[in-house]
Amino acid sequence: MFRVALALVLGALLAPALAAQDAGAPPVCEIRGHLSISDLHVIRPPGVMTVRSFEDRDVRVTPLGGGRFRVRTHGEGARIDGSTDQPVPILLGAEHTFLGVATVAAGTAVDAIERVGDAFRGALVIHEGVTIQRAPITCIDLRAQPPTDGALESRPIARGPIWRARVWRFRLRAIAEDDSPPLLLELTPEARAAISWTENRRVAGWVEVRARLAHAFLDGWARDTDLTLP
Repeated sequence: MFRVALALVLGALLAPALAAQDAGAPPVCEIRGHLSISDLHVIRPPGVMTVRSFEDRDVRVTPLGGGRFRVRTHGEGARIDGSTDQPVPILLGAEHTFLGVATVAAGTAVDAIERVGDAFRGALVIHEGVTIQRAPITCIDLRAQPPTDGALESRPIARGPIWRARVWRFRLRAIAEDDSPPLLLELTPEARAAISWTENRRVAGWVEVRARLAHAFLDGWARDTDLTLP
């Protein structure tokens, strides 16, 4: 009796989210991949929830917000369409450049995904202690599968003065203008102390800097007030 009552309660809580996705029709934007999923909550008429699990299947995933995902797949001759609050691994399907300043390796994990219109924003850990926050990305750039240890080919950096990031929220821009959209990096104190930013040139309060990290190559303009000499 308790399990039946719990299923009814959870079904009532989950049904609105799935209904908002227009149940029975594909979401506007889905992330394709291949996964094993546990605790997939499937709503069946008249609002009763069942819990399904499956292994090694092609899936289509839509982030619903709040750490929950809609998952669609096929099994046992029928379509399975439900939601889960279990972590679903999402990664970059190919090397991708964000806002013209950060080239990130394929296979890098994308976390904290939020839906923005027909696209997404996410967080990417590109080095120990360095995270790109609110990175703009579309569903076709993503894959639903376990992350791989993505790395970029080595890129030479010309010699120049060395800087350290002075602030923990460090912004890089493609051009030296405040109106240019910034790529937001969050750095731990250890990362600020360890990562070298090589100067390429300066322009009236701006410094063009470059850095090679574990999963990304960064090349953009920073305010000189956000930098400090080692």
